[in-house]
Amino acid sequence: MSDENGRKKRSWLRISIEYGIYLVLILLCVFWVPEHVVQRTKVDGSSMESTFSDEESLLVEKVSASGWALSHARRSFNAEV
Repeated sequence: MSDENGRKKRSWLRISIEYGIYLVLILLCVFWVPEHVVQRTKVDGSSMESTFSDEESLLVEKVSASGWALSHARRSFNAEV
């Protein structure tokens, strides 16, 4: 099938699969990333006063660039198996 411009029409099934993939990616970004990659934290007290104020919100990464978290996870998984 093609339209008057010579381009093929995409079937509704292919379009729904594309939108489904986008929906899964969006849901991963909304729910999985905040749960497993970053953590929202509030500063409690004045110990960090020179940098952060009391009750200030922070986003802290859970997975470091050094890969420590991944290697630690692998070791603990292997210990359980």
